[in-house]
Amino acid sequence: MQPARLDLPVNLPRDWNRPQEDAEVHRNGWFHTGDLGYLDEQNYRYVVDRKKDMIIYGGENIYPAEVEKALLQHPAVVEVAVLGRPDPLKGEEPIALVRLAEGAQTSERDLRDFARRHLANFKVPRHFYFVDDFPRTDTGKIRKYALREQLDRILTKNPTASSAFPGV
Repeated sequence: MQPARLDLPVNLPRDWNRPQEDAEVHRNGWFHTGDLGYLDEQNYRYVVDRKKDMIIYGGENIYPAEVEKALLQHPAVVEVAVLGRPDPLKGEEPIALVRLAEGAQTSERDLRDFARRHLANFKVPRHFYFVDDFPRTDTGKIRKYALREQLDRILTKNPTASSAFPGV
């Protein structure tokens, strides 16, 4: 599967007081959504993930949505967010923040073994962090940018931090 950009030839309202963000998405009469997807043989469009969420690990593209979908099949997992953590050799390595079902228990090792049965090895998160909850948007979606900012702050203070998300 070779992902393609999904852009729209429309004139949408501009972002007020955010000229840089506005310039990134409105170019040459097109609204660049930031979504990645593909067309199948019948020309149906499928959205795979967001471009800014894509993790590049040793030249391989990892779509967090694919990893999250696999981990959500684990019976103990209720929610998961996959992010890229800087790696000096590979670019970024995938990590997973996991919220478990009420009363459920599992280990990082169990989740890694489960992921290995459902994903290519390079897509398996290198670290798993258990969280009580996630920061959310007004519509209830997980705010991945807030998680990335928290990760950046922690790694700036301690580049080898192994428990990057206490109290999320």
